[in-house]
Order: sequence, then structure tokens, then C-alpha cells
Amino acid sequence: MRADLHLHSARSFDGSMSREEIAACAKARGLDAVAVCDHDVSPESADFETCTTDGVLFIPAVEYSTNHGHLLGLFLSRPVAAHENERIDFAAAAEEIHAAGGLCVLAHPFEQAKDFAAREDELCALLPLLDGIEIFNSRADYKHDGANRAAADFAARHRLACVTAGSDAHRKAEVGNAYIELDCPCETEAIKAAVQSGGGRVVGQSSPRRHIALSQLTKAKKQRAGLKRYLKSAALLCIFTVKDLFKR
Repeated sequence: MRADLHLHSARSFDGSMSREEIAACAKARGLDAVAVCDHDVSPESADFETCTTDGVLFIPAVEYSTNHGHLLGLFLSRPVAAHENERIDFAAAAEEIHAAGGLCVLAHPFEQAKDFAAREDELCALLPLLDGIEIFNSRADYKHDGANRAAADFAARHRLACVTAGSDAHRKAEVGNAYIELDCPCETEAIKAAVQSGGGRVVGQSSPRRHIALSQLTKAKKQRAGLKRYLKSAALLCIFTVKDLFKR
């Protein structure tokens, strides 16, 4: 079975997809399961009662913004605290996720890192709080080429069996650009156990850069930003579209 373990719905400040749209895209691209990791907001109570939509399994999850980067809480068994518009302490985020029965997985750990070696030193201190690491994210390489490779190397060096992959999709065209392939039933607990044991195969491709700029435009619209913000996002869209055209 195939699971995209990191994407976003319209409940994220920069997301645009409904649950039904996510399910339709996932089904069309051969996915069996998805983890909707909305930014700093908990899955709703109904998400734990209705596990499937259009034959696609939805895994309850969250993506917390912390002082050491973004942390995914995968396979939650109950709602968690919301922390919108704030960056919380990493240890507190991990505690919240673990208390809800979830796995703490570090998202795109080298995406923002200018110095990979320094970032690795920072991450080493976090290892006791982590269950795993995302080693392929379809958006991670846009700023620093090699971010995904650095994540995979870090996981290998530190013998982290639990590794994941996700498209980080905010838009329909991105769904399924990365996923993990597992030999297990398409059930939440079975997938969780398989991911923890490290039995999956990571598959992924980078998403076009323009989707990042389009997400920023979505964010500006939702937050009713001023003209300057719109123009900045529009300029970024133009730059990324040109880069996509010349990408080899």
C-alpha cells in the first residue's frame, strides 16, 4: 500500500484543498492513505470517527511549528492542542504528540539549513524526543538543493529505522509527489507499526517551485494581506515559474 504522510488541507493557513478533493486526488494517483498535517491545528473530533473518504484512509496528524523546526505528529489517537500563530517549544510539542498516541517525526529537517553540519549538531540533541524523520519531502529542495539527501544521510548515520516521505502538498497538483510504500494492510495501526519498524520504501519527486509561491498567495488571501504582500508573492510566483521552465 502507498501512503503520502504529509499534506495540507484548507484548514492550514496556506492550504486550499477540501477533504473530498484530497481523497479524489489521492485515489487518482494510486494512493491508499494520506496524513493531513495541518499547520498548528488539531484534527477535528469527526476525523477520528470517519477514517475513510472515497476509499482513501485519512491518518489523523498535525504539523507543529517549533523553535527547532517543524514537527509532524502522525497517527494521533485523539485531538491535540492548537497553537496557531505561535512557535512552541520542541519538547512541549513532542510531549503533546506522544500523549495523544502519535509518532514524532521531524519534517523536512534541512529545508531551511544554510549549514547542514551545524543543523545536524542541533538535531542530535533532539533525537531522544523523536520517533523518526521525514527523509523525502517534495518541497524541501527548493531553497537548498540536497536537503532531502541530507535528511536521508542523517537518518542512516543515526540508525533511525522510522523514516517517512510526503508531498507536503498544499494544492491538488502536488498530492502523491512523495509517498512511502509499505507491505501491510491499509489500516491506521498497521501502517503505524510498519512505519515504526522501518519496512517501507520511500518514493518521491520534487514539486514545481511555483506551488510554493501559489501557497503564499493563498496565505495572503486568507489573511487579507495588503498590496505589498500580494505583489511580493506574485513576484515570487514569476521567479519560480521561470526556474521551473529551466529546471533540468
